[in-house]
Amino acid sequence: MLRSRSVMICGAFLCFALHANAQGNHVGQNAGSDRGIAKVTAETRGTEQAPFFIKVIPPKKSKAESVSQEKKESEGVSVEKRVADLTGDLATYTEKLYYATVALAALTAGLLLLGFLQRGDNKRAIKTAEESAEAAKLSAQAAVVQLKAFVAIQAVALENVGEGLVPRAVITFKNTGLSPAFNVTQTGTMGIDYFPEPQGKPDLGGPVSRESQPLGPGVEIGMPVQLPRALQAHHIGALLGNTMALYVFGTVSYADAFGEKHSYPIALYSNLDGGMREGRMAAFIGDPKV
Repeated sequence: MLRSRSVMICGAFLCFALHANAQGNHVGQNAGSDRGIAKVTAETRGTEQAPFFIKVIPPKKSKAESVSQEKKESEGVSVEKRVADLTGDLATYTEKLYYATVALAALTAGLLLLGFLQRGDNKRAIKTAEESAEAAKLSAQAAVVQLKAFVAIQAVALENVGEGLVPRAVITFKNTGLSPAFNVTQTGTMGIDYFPEPQGKPDLGGPVSRESQPLGPGVEIGMPVQLPRALQAHHIGALLGNTMALYVFGTVSYADAFGEKHSYPIALYSNLDGGMREGRMAAFIGDPKV
């Protein structure tokens, strides 16, 4: 009997222990389930996966609001399209500007090369122009010289050279230029003196001066001069021996059509070597000392 009670008490105790263990496992499982639910709720809060969520449905827009919204969206699309078109045009203009800049750079380089090549040609052209100008100047000066009047001794005739005679020389002047000579004046004196170096003896004749009217081109005019006394025998001997000579000294002056004045000396002599027998006189080169 006592043994039966002991078996029953042990069985009851074993059942109680098994029941307590089962209750503990059930409580742990429930706690883990609660923690999982709490975790899912924290991670998915505000989404449709959460056990509890609130979804707000937007209010329905009125017709005026819908039209205004569509107008704004249409204007936005139009602005974006306009911006895209302008951006495309800007890209096109930029490309054209690039090609234009390249062409301008090439043209500039060509002009620089052409200028460099023409530099030598310009120098040669300038030199040629300067030479042409100088030639033209010389040609003009030559033309002026040719057009100017030029009064020169054309001929000299010596007369009356003999013992007891008064020698006389006629000097012929001629305007060999192509324009008239104005205020033509001839002044001369004739004498006999030592040769080849005159001493300026008092027996030189007095000066003869003649003024004429304008002397046209190709026109001649004569000026006679003579000794103040007749020749003596010793004069003739000295003339033939070339120790004395008959001299004519003087000047001729005139103005040309361009207003320029001209004057040059007259210096002639005659003896045996100077053409006395042929009735001529030669140009004297030396100091007349008169």
